Amino acid sequence: MRQYDLYHQGRSHRVEGELSRRPSDDSQPLHAHGFTDEDIWDIGAIAAFFGLSNRMAHVLAMRPNDEFFLMGRVPRPPRG
Repeated sequence: MRQYDLYHQGRSHRVEGELSRRPSDDSQPLHAHGFTDEDIWDIGAIAAFFGLSNRMAHVLAMRPNDEFFLMGRVPRPPRG
């Protein structure tokens, strides 16, 4: 992964964490990596959506469809 992608992923995990543990200037490093305020908003919105949808799926004991569930669990056939 590129450094940009890794930072984005790390930020997404921090958004899900406890708000009181995040520094108030949490956006400054994102700006340093080239993210705009709109990018930061999008990162937060996506992380919040996935956090909500994952929790709802867990509460309802939902399981993904078989095709999605098996992705990455079954080896791919070798390329010809």
